[in-house]
Amino acid sequence: MAHSRLYRSFLILQEAEKGYSIASDKPISAYTKIEGKNDSCRISFYAQNLKKDNYYMLLICGKKGVNKNISLGPLNINEQGRAEVSCDYDINNIAGTGIPMNTISGAAIIILRDDKIRAIMKGYMNGEKEPKEWSEFPLVKATMSSEKDSLSSETVMPQEVQSTLASVSISPTMEEENRASEILIPQEKQST
Repeated sequence: MAHSRLYRSFLILQEAEKGYSIASDKPISAYTKIEGKNDSCRISFYAQNLKKDNYYMLLICGKKGVNKNISLGPLNINEQGRAEVSCDYDINNIAGTGIPMNTISGAAIIILRDDKIRAIMKGYMNGEKEPKEWSEFPLVKATMSSEKDSLSSETVMPQEVQSTLASVSISPTMEEENRASEILIPQEKQST
């Protein structure tokens, strides 16, 4: 009988920059949950009490010689100031970037201003220190929304990030949707 590997980590994101709360009496709060089981990982972001802006979800990868940031795409805030996003990826290829889960050292909710990454909230794995100059790491944008997509990644420097992220459009093809159902549904159940 094969045993599955299970990994779970909660990163409490702390406020890094003031002025983004929907009201002065409502502090912003957020967390990132990173879960791994066998060859899959799920990355979830949750935030509340954020005023609307152009936020992005970011993974800080500063371990094992990998010094890159992964942008997982926009974090859309609803009218109540909340957002919740979860995506499933291959544990060794987060969002089609070729970067494995075990290099993640932190997460952030960011905005891009003057072609620079500005952290609104950020947090790190247990026992991890903030990597030096992490906001200057090359930014790798997600080219898939989950493991069922099969697009390639592109590394861009922070100066080019704003225009690149604005033009990202992700939608799986019919072939990719069919492949996803083959992966997610065991063969014996497909024949029924």
